[in-house]
Formats: sequence, structure tokens, C-alpha cells
Amino acid sequence: MHQNQLKICLFLLLTMLGGKMFAQPKSTYYTASTLDGKNGQTLELALKNIVYTHTSLDFDDLWTAFKSTDVAPKDSIPSSYTGGKTDLVYDMYAWISQFPKFYSDNDHTQTSGFNREHLVPNSWWGGKTGNAVAYTDLFNLYPGDGAANNAKGNYALGEYGIGMTLTWPTETKKNTSNKTYMTADTHRHAVGTPCYQNASHVWKVTNSSTYGGSTNLFEPADVYKGDIARAYFYMVCAYEGEITWESQYNYMFTSSNKYTTIKPWALELLLKWHRQDPISDKERDRNNAVEKVQGNRNPFVDYPELVEYIWGNKTSETFTLSKAVSSYSDEYKNGGTVDPDPGTGGGETPDPEASVPEFAYTFNVKLNSNFTGMQMTTDSDGAITYASSNPAVAEVDAQTGVVTLKAAGTVTITATTAETDSYDASSESYTLVISE
Repeated sequence: MHQNQLKICLFLLLTMLGGKMFAQPKSTYYTASTLDGKNGQTLELALKNIVYTHTSLDFDDLWTAFKSTDVAPKDSIPSSYTGGKTDLVYDMYAWISQFPKFYSDNDHTQTSGFNREHLVPNSWWGGKTGNAVAYTDLFNLYPGDGAANNAKGNYALGEYGIGMTLTWPTETKKNTSNKTYMTADTHRHAVGTPCYQNASHVWKVTNSSTYGGSTNLFEPADVYKGDIARAYFYMVCAYEGEITWESQYNYMFTSSNKYTTIKPWALELLLKWHRQDPISDKERDRNNAVEKVQGNRNPFVDYPELVEYIWGNKTSETFTLSKAVSSYSDEYKNGGTVDPDPGTGGGETPDPEASVPEFAYTFNVKLNSNFTGMQMTTDSDGAITYASSNPAVAEVDAQTGVVTLKAAGTVTITATTAETDSYDASSESYTLVISE
């Protein structure tokens, strides 16, 4: 191998994302003087001082806010729809569809309309009486189907496990015009297998003590699990020392002098969801939209690594802002880049190898969708070869990386660049979860 190495830039290009540009936080919002050299609770409190002060909304203001913070893509309306409405809102709570509600359908009821629903249940901290600012914080409030809101209740988060039974949804729901707006759950869940439907569920648990005493668990759709985990981390961080977690609802958090301890089982779950479901376009857009309304941001959307330095696998290290990867940067969205200094001689220098942020790429797709795949490029002259872990589920062209969906299931697509005189071999991969 060469002692003096060329610089390498190896990255995954998400061909399905197009060329959309995202606003980033102002350079003065997070500063090195405030955050550098910190970790654990010290870093958390430094972030709390940044995000806690913001415009406090009236609860009725949320209806207007949702029009900008949660507007859903118009092209998600089925081509068969002829109703003329175009004002869709995202719904992270409902069964079947990401976009089940038109804003103008809102009748503020627990049936066919949608509600202003707290992700972290407000009963956990005493609601408006416990902290009125937290009660209307948009980073914890989202539009949600009325029936889903009712079913979610104030249960802990969780995932389907052996012996759990489904408590919602179990029957078809109809609105006042007798039109179906929620379809009953009819698919089966294999033991140890996640639900590949784009759906949320409420499960009755077999041993509530395992989940902090919660007798039921709310499991959101896979596509929103990371969003929800980062909202939970935000609420803990933004309101440290400001709220007390109620003892009768201490499923996931406990308080000591108003400071929060995330229970071990809950922390493991939140970290898992944060790592498996990376920042999406929707989440970036919402972060920017909320800032325009209430003047603050969710730092764990801006810099996902912050979670690791406070609660995760980097708590023994200190944070450095200049080295942190912004979720708005090409470096993050393309899978990460590394640009090491070339070797200087005087001994054998390891050949450069690509690295990516510690966040897995997982895509939930339909079998009949036009998934275009992800492509790897490199300035090495090594050949790139693509491979599928299960060609019966998804085939991939070894030279082009073009993916052909074959059957429902889970498959890993891996791209490998060969070793050359100047570069070590390297590989990147992503996961496809394919549903019917």
C-alpha cells in the first residue's frame, strides 16, 4: 500500500430524495462556547438553556399552527379521490395511512375529526397546571385522528412482543355520515417480527411491571418511531427542572428534585428508535416550521449525535460542535463522508476507509412501488459491486444498484468497493422493509 494516501470521499446517494434544499439553524443558535467540552446532564442543561425560552402558544392557536407545521404532500392524495379537498395533514397516530385527514374535515371530536394530541401524555406532568408552556409546545403536539388519540391514551411507548394482544384498532370505525375512516386491523404479527404495515397499534401487555406499570403500550408506525423518540428526548431536555413527572404515571420517567431519569427499559427503546429511524424530510421541514411559530428548535433533529453524548454510547466523550454532523448537511443525508489528511510518510499509514454516521438507513416500501435504490460513488478506482441478502425478496443489479422488489419481507442491500493499491475495500448498506 502507498505510504502517502489520496483523500477519499465515499458516500451513499439517496436517489429517491431529489434535490430539495433545507434551511439550517442560524450559526448563532448553537455555539461552541456553549456546547463544546460537555456531555451527559451538563450538555443537556446547556441545550435546555437554548431551547426552553420560546413563544408560548394558546391551545387554540394550534389549529392554525398545524397548517404550516404538519401540512402533508398533495401528491399523496389517491388518484381515485374526487372530493376536491387538498389540505391534508400528517397523522403520526392513525392506522392505515400517513395522511388520513383533510384539515377542513376537522370537527374537533373524538370520532371523525382530528385532535391536538400530546406525544408525551400531558397527564404525566400534571398538564396545564404542571407546566402551561409544556402543555402547548408544538414539539410535543401533533394533529391526530380522534379515535387514535382516545386509544393511545396515556400509555407508555412500546413494541409488540410475545403474548401481547391487540386492543386497538379491532373494528371498523365510521364517521357521522356512516363512511369508513378507519379500517380494522386484520393482519397477523409473527412472534419477534415487526409490523410492516404503515400503522400504529395499542397492545395489552402480559407483564405491566416490565413497562413501568403501563398495562398497555402504544406502538407507532415504524416510519415515525425516530420522530417520536426525538420528541421525547426534547421534552426531557427542554423542561429539565421545570416539570415533575407524576408518580402515578411514571411509566417511562421518574423525577428527583424535578430532574429526569429515563427508566432503563424506556431509554433502551428510545435509543433504538432514534438510531433505526433517521431524520426524514418531514422532520426537517417541521423543525423549521415550528421555529417560525414559537422561536425554538429541537436540537436532536439538528444534530442527532447529541442524543448519544447525553444518554447513549458517547457519554464518556465530550461534544465538539465543529465535528458534529448536521442532519441538514449533504454529509448526513448522503450517508456520511470522511476526508482524512493524507499520510505524511515515515511509516506505514493505514489506507483510508469510508465511514458513516451511526444511523441505519431503513426504508419501508410497498411491493408495487417504484423504489429506485441507493447508489454508492467513490473517487477510488475500485469497482463497486451491489448484492442483496435475499434475492427472493429484492434483486439488485450487481453493477448499477438498480433494485427490483420481488416479495414482502426484509432485505439488506450492500454496495462494496474493491481494494486497490491506494484504498482499503469498503462497503455500505441499507435495509428495505417491503410490505404488500
